[in-house]
Amino acid sequence: MEKKRKQNWKRMAWIPAFIAAALCLWQGGKWMVRAAGGESAGGTHVLTCYDTRYDEGPLMVGYFEIDGGIPAMCVCHEMDPPTRTGTILTRTGVCTEENQRNELLRKIYYYGWKGPEDVGASYVETCLAGSVANGHSDNYYGYGQAFIERIADLPGAPRGFDVYLISDGGTATQELAYWEYHPFGTVKLKKAGTWQELTEGNACYSLQGAEYGVYKEESCENRLALLVTDADGETGTAELEPGDYYVKELKAPAGYRLDTRVYPVRVEAQETAVVEAEDIPVWNTMNLSVFKQDAETGESRPAGSASLAGARFEVCFYEGYYTWEDLPVEPDR
Repeated sequence: MEKKRKQNWKRMAWIPAFIAAALCLWQGGKWMVRAAGGESAGGTHVLTCYDTRYDEGPLMVGYFEIDGGIPAMCVCHEMDPPTRTGTILTRTGVCTEENQRNELLRKIYYYGWKGPEDVGASYVETCLAGSVANGHSDNYYGYGQAFIERIADLPGAPRGFDVYLISDGGTATQELAYWEYHPFGTVKLKKAGTWQELTEGNACYSLQGAEYGVYKEESCENRLALLVTDADGETGTAELEPGDYYVKELKAPAGYRLDTRVYPVRVEAQETAVVEAEDIPVWNTMNLSVFKQDAETGESRPAGSASLAGARFEVCFYEGYYTWEDLPVEPDR
């Protein structure tokens, strides 16, 4: 991708043993990217392919591969390309959701040529749009800017979609860029209370406000996320890298005993794992003793020929805590 091409270049098949190719997999309708050692060398890569397969008449763009198969694109259209296979390329920067370095470049590659959400973009327009996003030139026809406008209303690239910038260190040669996608998953919790006949409609009990911590280790020491239940006992989602996690209740909701169990959960990429938990309501049986007294003597035996036997009392149940002054007219049971 340049105004002037260097000639007499040749292809080489040299791939250092310390760099393995990254594998881009389409599994179950989702993009998965696995980098097998490419980043272990401190961000060092090798140019293993350069050609002009995507030239469109007078519109000249270079095609690059690094580390034996990972496509890369230039992001400096007006500059000369690195053409000699075997050239060492070193990382000059990374664009992530966290660092917000170049959100437009991330978005272009996410929706561009062979990206996770490819909107039907060509290699040429994706390359040129990347050059524009990197502060460099477009082509005469404005292909790059047109693609940027085409995806303007789409959401930004998600967390886990990272773009890496690499260079041979020359001031006159282009930077290249490639992407890796490590999709995140989410976890949520849904809780229920046991003994529904006691808690249903009872204002003394609520599933709202329970707090659960999410941890990487079973000992639950370093909390990664906090899940809080609503009135229906459900929480929002926490975004996590794929892997195994553990969930533990930290605060029980009103009327329930703290759940001491630790719930294991596996988070898969681009899926929501649901933890189902139960809480046990706190309650006590009531022991009620009634003592009748003679109103005149204050004794537990009647005066004269009267009798205290045979009196009947009614016990009413109210779903809540009340004083005599605010007691509802009718009991719940």
